[in-house]
Amino acid sequence: MLPLAVQRALEDPSWRPKPGEVLPLPPAAEAVLIEHYRAIPILTNKLGITLALAYGGSETVVPLLANAITNEFTGRVLSPQEADIFAGLLHLMGYVAQRHRAAYEFLEAACAPSFWSNRPLPQSPELAKSGIKLEDSLLQYTLIGLAFSGRPEALVFFEGIQARAPEQWREHRSSVVDAVFRYRMLEKYGEAYSGGKALSDFDSFMNAFREWRATPEGAAWAAWSHPESGQRPFRRQ
Repeated sequence: MLPLAVQRALEDPSWRPKPGEVLPLPPAAEAVLIEHYRAIPILTNKLGITLALAYGGSETVVPLLANAITNEFTGRVLSPQEADIFAGLLHLMGYVAQRHRAAYEFLEAACAPSFWSNRPLPQSPELAKSGIKLEDSLLQYTLIGLAFSGRPEALVFFEGIQARAPEQWREHRSSVVDAVFRYRMLEKYGEAYSGGKALSDFDSFMNAFREWRATPEGAAWAAWSHPESGQRPFRRQ
């Protein structure tokens, strides 16, 4: 018999499991979910399956998500909802990276503006009308994915960007700062944050951000995102 979470993912396309609701998947159950994932062409119709695989899957999920991000939807026209879900696949890869190093390595490789600007992508006309570039949204979610990996090397990676401050990151510094903040909140609250129980509304999230920004670390990162302030970058002791 399939685990209850797998049964629900297959029977109810509207189900959106949270981290902790899907236990590690037995190989046979994972294979069933992957088979159904590949048979469903529309991203919104297989989001529940995708979430279940991200939260409970083995390392087999890494190439599946990587292909979805870099190849499966290339050239398709996405609605605003689909574009959000598509970018969110990178966030989900961060959950996979908590368990599997290969997912982290994918995110780190994708965490460069050139990775997205030089790659054929889906199209999102409605997003473009609002002045948002899909590649910028994808880079932002890649950084968030790294943060949600919770891996110490993710923070080292962010600090490397801060230390080198390459020109290609000039327009994306605020996204790096946002990722560092999310990393610290995951460190502080753990699954309560990743599962949406802590800082789940806009006001509490922004209050936490303001509190973090008032710390020496947060203030230095905020200053780095606005180089004209002249404040030195924060260095961990």
